[in-house]
Amino acid sequence: MDRRHSPGFAGIAIALLSAAARGQAVHVVANAPGPGVEFTSVQAAIDAATDGDIVLLRPGTYGDANLGAKSLALAGDVGGVEAVGRITSAGASGRVLLKSLKAGGTGNAVSVNSPSCGVSIEDCDFTAISGSSIGQTRLLVTSSAFVTATRTLVEGSALGGRALFVQSTPIATLYGGSFTGAHGLDTVGTPAGPGGAALRVEGGFAFVSAATCQGGSGGSAPLGPAKAGDGGNGAELVAVAMRSLGSTFAGGAPGVAGSPPGDFGVPVALFSGSTWTTLPQTARTFSASTVVREGQTATLTFGGAPGEFAGLVYALGAGPPLHLPEWNGMLIPELATADALLLATLDTNGAASFSFVAPQLPAGVEGVRLVVQPLYFDAAATNVVLGPPATILIVDDTI
Repeated sequence: MDRRHSPGFAGIAIALLSAAARGQAVHVVANAPGPGVEFTSVQAAIDAATDGDIVLLRPGTYGDANLGAKSLALAGDVGGVEAVGRITSAGASGRVLLKSLKAGGTGNAVSVNSPSCGVSIEDCDFTAISGSSIGQTRLLVTSSAFVTATRTLVEGSALGGRALFVQSTPIATLYGGSFTGAHGLDTVGTPAGPGGAALRVEGGFAFVSAATCQGGSGGSAPLGPAKAGDGGNGAELVAVAMRSLGSTFAGGAPGVAGSPPGDFGVPVALFSGSTWTTLPQTARTFSASTVVREGQTATLTFGGAPGEFAGLVYALGAGPPLHLPEWNGMLIPELATADALLLATLDTNGAASFSFVAPQLPAGVEGVRLVVQPLYFDAAATNVVLGPPATILIVDDTI
């Protein structure tokens, strides 16, 4: 793998020096008091925060997080977060970022309903979470400006729940990750429940790259006669135009017992004039450091085709995702403040790793959100593909 420190990242330093107007306060939460810790309750930190702030969770287990109408970044610090309770957001008017979290609680692990707000979910794990409500969706986004889920793992709640349900939200973007519907309700003497769909989108446009959507298996009804549950669908689209790149959609298997037997789910179910277009290009990969302090090194890791060029688009924040068909993807960094770097050629394994030292933030700025996204292309620029985005939280070195 090509590893280097790139002088081109001086441009990022210049961008950060102009970040005073976008600087956020950083509120540190830990399970116990200690150096740099402001709160031992995630909700207390949220209540004290204002729009644009960062709530940074040190490794530990936390209760529910109700963001209310605040546009915040809720993120796990280096080392990860064992668990956060249910995360909810309603009525926010800016951008909500959920990053490097595990969320639980019963029913919906995450519920967002903010018509003027977009939500970005990165590197989260919403799997292996208990729940007993029949058919509950694990990740629910309704009536919001957009949702972008990147490198995130989601499993439906127990008993046929969906993994991700997006409703009345114009743009849904999935970059990487795995979405799995829950197993259906097993019964005795009555029809078993169907498996949950991995993804359901109602209305708007969806773009899915390098993601796996697996429908849940149907429930069983061993005593009967009673019908076995049908397998869940990989994706269900209602009045949606979806494009996918390098993604897998699979229906779940029916219940193993029951008479009559259940049916297999389908990879993608289309309703109300929905369309599904698969793109011929190969999806690319990308990852970046989650949280870096001033003076620490941030690392970017690229994965693409051997010999192709890798560039980077970056901005101080995420904008509404912009579909760029000629670049086979969705542009995530805020277009008004975006800039770009040409980094290098990928090695014979199609890989490269770059690093830069996080610069000093302007006085009075405790943290910023640096949104980066790779752009891969060949020498003739006839094959161009946007990779998955990442948000790097750059924070004061005293935090």
